[in-house]
Amino acid sequence: MTDEPYHLPPSLKSAIEAPPVPVKPWQDGVAPAFIALVLSVVFLDRLAPTTLFVGGLAPASVGAALAGLLAYWCLYCAPATWGAATKRPLAVVATSTFGARGATWVPGLLLGVVYVIWFAITIDYATEYSLSGLVATGLLDAKYLATHARGSIVVPSWLFLVVAAAWSLASAVIGTIAVRLVAAVMSVYPIFPAIAIGLTVLWAIPTVGAGPVATRPLAAGGGQAISTMIQLVFAFLACHGLAAADWGAATPSTREARLGGLVGVMLAAPILAILALLIVAGALGRTATPAPIFPDPLGPISRPTIERRVPLRATYPTTNQAAEPGITTLREVYLRGIGGRLGAAGLFVLALGLLGPACSTPYVIARQLSAIWPRPPRWLWSVLGAIATWPLIATGVARNLEFLFGVIGGLTAPAVGAIAADYSRTRGRWPGPRRGVNWAGMIAWFLGVLSVPWISFAGGLSIWAKLAPSALVSYGIAFLGYRILAAAGMEPRAVTAPEVERLTEPS
Repeated sequence: MTDEPYHLPPSLKSAIEAPPVPVKPWQDGVAPAFIALVLSVVFLDRLAPTTLFVGGLAPASVGAALAGLLAYWCLYCAPATWGAATKRPLAVVATSTFGARGATWVPGLLLGVVYVIWFAITIDYATEYSLSGLVATGLLDAKYLATHARGSIVVPSWLFLVVAAAWSLASAVIGTIAVRLVAAVMSVYPIFPAIAIGLTVLWAIPTVGAGPVATRPLAAGGGQAISTMIQLVFAFLACHGLAAADWGAATPSTREARLGGLVGVMLAAPILAILALLIVAGALGRTATPAPIFPDPLGPISRPTIERRVPLRATYPTTNQAAEPGITTLREVYLRGIGGRLGAAGLFVLALGLLGPACSTPYVIARQLSAIWPRPPRWLWSVLGAIATWPLIATGVARNLEFLFGVIGGLTAPAVGAIAADYSRTRGRWPGPRRGVNWAGMIAWFLGVLSVPWISFAGGLSIWAKLAPSALVSYGIAFLGYRILAAAGMEPRAVTAPEVERLTEPS
């Protein structure tokens, strides 16, 4: 008995029939891409406050190493291997886990929404670092960047908001009409942030041992520091783990895809995280300023409780609050620790390093949303994505990075967990698109997402729940959920069609 004919959705059919993307060796493609990703100040800036200041340098470094290993095995391997085997992007390989129609929404629409959040964070950081550079050189008075408290909301200054709006709209336009040019420039530019970080490490390393947090005993919060570092790194890389399928499709073989991930994810991410911790610890030693103490265990997506009033991200004082002394973030190192023209140069170099993500993110937003609603032109989706970032920036939500990392990780890590479960169930062989909606994948993803607020609630009941990295837990729940639901028969049959059969042949 033959299967009844099944018609693939037009967007999926065109994605399958599209010519494969040009391939590059791992050392020219996937590895530099992920190294540039973790060189971003969005990743490096806020690692110290809830890890280094909680448990000291050694536990935070151990957490970074564990996070790199977990991110590689859990987030990267399955999507990248399937992408390399089929030479097709995430939009195609995810149709096995979520179905030919279900993949339109997860991860299709999901990535569009998540990248709006990433766009807001990137623009907020680009604006803050560039304006901080002007303050460090004396060309701008910090009073023009003073924030204003509106109840529990800290609103940036009008100058900040205007510059952020200009950054977002310009990035949306450039990302639509000249994304290839930006990509070509940014393939070379990351060497400059790397040099800036390297020189800053050399500046900070002699005084690391003199810092007030470098030798903090494990009993002071080592377990919390390890757990929080795993949460921050794993959540940051969860969204990009989905994109690993696209990078895998651009590599010559599955072996090269894995090599690129070993270097770009498992090694580069923890190394750069540890270097960021060394910079902050050394800067505290040089300036002899006391470090803030975070005495209570930090829930995976909750706001920290701290002895001294330290902002969620060190920034300019509000108009009704005195400036808090001390260095808590990478930006504070350049602005207050190094200062002057050298500090300004570092701030400007790192701000320009965000040009690539700022332009590529609206391009991804437009690509994801136009696949669902093709009628509006792509440039309009990019502009709408830029406008959608304004409320997040204006209300200060984009500055609550720990919370947003928890949200992004909680939404995307379960999607990767379901894909990894599908990958393990088929023993690494991509089975092809599944008919309609694969409810095993959709329900597993939903269960993973649902676990994140529960972990936050349970944090008040159990110390183990307080220390649980929510992104990693949600990944595990989705992985187990898919395996159970698929074994129970909720996995639909794969589509058999000539255009699909050639993709499912072992490579």
